[in-house]
Amino acid sequence: MWWMPTFLVRSHHMTVGQAGELLGPMHLIAGTAGTLLASWLMSRPAATNPRHITRLLAWVTALTTVPSLLLFIVYDEQITRLLLWIYVPSVYFYIGPILGLLQNAVPPQMRATTCALLLFAANICNLVIAPQFIGWLSDWFSTSFHTGPESLRWAMLVLAPTGFWAAWHLAAARKAISQ
Repeated sequence: MWWMPTFLVRSHHMTVGQAGELLGPMHLIAGTAGTLLASWLMSRPAATNPRHITRLLAWVTALTTVPSLLLFIVYDEQITRLLLWIYVPSVYFYIGPILGLLQNAVPPQMRATTCALLLFAANICNLVIAPQFIGWLSDWFSTSFHTGPESLRWAMLVLAPTGFWAAWHLAAARKAISQ
């Protein structure tokens, strides 16, 4: 998500203001809708089983990885906009359920530590490692393959399938969670 405005500027020739104007409402409206949808689903009787939650999160992650891949494959701005309206809410969808799952899946004396470790790892990966790695990949594509401003598209496209890896981990975690 951190590179999305830059991607829109480089690959779709938007200004920074236009990219913000496009992404802002997506985060506000679609992000809120994704959070509310997750909240509503977590209030359903099936959500009392932690295995169902991990299955749901695995499916949502896998299914929303597809639009994230397409987002970097297509060159049409209108299709990109549509794919962003699908992808952006998915980022907000998992936060509540995963934290709730952790609160219910670990012993009470480990809950705070578990959530702290999750948030620490997520912040390190999402705010330190991923942006640097995407920037490095973009630079590498630019110099090695002379991709110019499209180098960021290729860097993000290479890393987009990690959503499938995350979905696999969620599905695998389902087996380790007791009911």
